[in-house]
Amino acid sequence: AARVEGHYPKLDWDLIKTGLFLHDIGKTTELKYDISFQYTDEGRLVGHLVKG
Repeated sequence: AARVEGHYPKLDWDLIKTGLFLHDIGKTTELKYDISFQYTDEGRLVGHLVKG
């Protein structure tokens, strides 16, 4: 993001950086780990884009 900031000075870069960290937060309940990663029922039905 640091390379691009100078090209877009009007954007709120703190907000963009926060979005970079949080955009997949819903995956914490979308996936489960048993022996390998698998989707939970909720993850299959709703998905992380809606939950995040």
